[in-house]
Amino acid sequence: MIECSKLTVNFGNGEGIRNITTRFYEGDFTLLLGPTGCGKSTLMRVMYMDILPSKGYISIRNWDSRKISKRQILKLRRGIGIIFQDFRLIENLSVFENVALPLIMTGHSRKSILERVSVILDEVGLLETWRQKAGSLSGGEKQRVAIARAIVKKPFLVLADEPTGNLDPEAANTVFELLKKINALGTSVIMATHNYTLIEDTDYRRIYMENGSLVDL
Repeated sequence: MIECSKLTVNFGNGEGIRNITTRFYEGDFTLLLGPTGCGKSTLMRVMYMDILPSKGYISIRNWDSRKISKRQILKLRRGIGIIFQDFRLIENLSVFENVALPLIMTGHSRKSILERVSVILDEVGLLETWRQKAGSLSGGEKQRVAIARAIVKKPFLVLADEPTGNLDPEAANTVFELLKKINALGTSVIMATHNYTLIEDTDYRRIYMENGSLVDL
């Protein structure tokens, strides 16, 4: 699904990525591991074409960084759900409105939005909070809203960038279980984390990074 070939991003401050060659496979749950600042977030930004490679290339399904246009980048992103460590919700909007935003932006009907958002909020255990302002929620609840927003458009890929980094252990486990469920239903998941306790009992594929490069262990 994703192929990286000699992928390099130069920022000039030592926080880029260097000469990454690897593949991520359709339907997998892949763990991207390494300390803070090792390049995990940069690699994910390249995956949704927020930044383009300085050298090498990345291809995602039929999209190739060497020839992708701005319009094609927008199309690619419609198939990718993104979950950030800091949630990135609009706090003065309701839970429902935050989750509905991707569907509103892509022109779905009010009926389909109501049906789809209700189903997703039920799946993440937040249907009863749909009227609440996002800013009034706990950190764990906010991250579940962020997950709901990421999957409401039925993406083929979910990128989770340190999704449990700001959560207590119980909330972190809840979020991780939701991501496992999403993957079990057929969506590819790539999760960046340095929470090794959370993932120690899983047999998901692990890719390790250090100082912007892949590490063989």
